[in-house]
Amino acid sequence: MLSMRSPWAVNSAIVAYSGAAATCLAGSQHYSVEPSLLPSRPHLRSVGRALAYLVGYGTGVSNPAKAHRATIADLLAIPEEHRRHEIIDGVLIEKEAASGRHGGAQVQIAQWLAPYGRRPGGRWPGGWWFATEVEIQFSDTQVFRPDVAGWRRERMTALPFEVPITIRPDWICEILSKNKRNDLIKKKRAYHLHQVSHYWLVDPVEETVAVYRWHPDGYVEVLIADRDERVRAEPFEANELRVAVLFGDDDDADDE
Repeated sequence: MLSMRSPWAVNSAIVAYSGAAATCLAGSQHYSVEPSLLPSRPHLRSVGRALAYLVGYGTGVSNPAKAHRATIADLLAIPEEHRRHEIIDGVLIEKEAASGRHGGAQVQIAQWLAPYGRRPGGRWPGGWWFATEVEIQFSDTQVFRPDVAGWRRERMTALPFEVPITIRPDWICEILSKNKRNDLIKKKRAYHLHQVSHYWLVDPVEETVAVYRWHPDGYVEVLIADRDERVRAEPFEANELRVAVLFGDDDDADDE
C-alpha cells in the first residue's frame, strides 16, 4: 500500500481529471485512480492534498511495483506539531494514540529504569541513556519512534540534539497496542537486522513482558513473565523487576 495519506507528504503534484479516471503525477510517479475515490471535500481539492489523499488507497495505484517508498524526507516534511509517524518498510504510518494502560506502562518502565540512567559507579548500576518516543533512523526507509529506547554510555557519550537520532540503540522496548503486527513482526525484524542487542515487548492487556536477545539467526526469547512474577531481565539484571509494577502496582521497595 502506498504511504502518502498525509497531506504534507507531497510537495508538488499534477492531477489531471478525465471522465474515466484521474491520473496523478508526482515527480516520475504515475497513479490511476478510480472516479469513486476522487475527493469531494473542499479542503482536499488543492493539488498536493488531493494527490496525497488519493494515492493512499492501495486499490488506486496502477502499478504497485513503482509505488513511492517513503523516506526520511517525507517524514520531516510533516510539520513537527503533527508528526507522530514512523516509516516502516518504506511506508509512512501514523502511530495510533496511546491508551491509558499503554501510557501508564510507558511511565512505569521509565521510572523503573531510573537507576540505570546515570553515570556508572556508586550505589546505582548506571551506564545508560534513555529516551521515549524519539525518532530513530535505522535506514532511509526505516525510521521508528520506539516507546522507550536505551543506549550504553560507552557507545553514546550524550543524548544528541539532532532529529532523527542515527545511533543504533542497545535496547528497545515497545508496548503493544491494537496494531500489534508492526511491533511483533515488521519492527522486530528491522531491529534484528540492525543488531539492536535486546528487545522487550510489554503487553498491557495480557500484563506480560517478553525479553529477546540478539542472535545472528534471529532474536532468542530469553524470558517471558506475567504480572505475578519477579525477574531479572536482560540487560538490566542488576535490579529485580516485579512485573506488576509495570502495570500499576506499587513497588514493594517503596515501603522499605
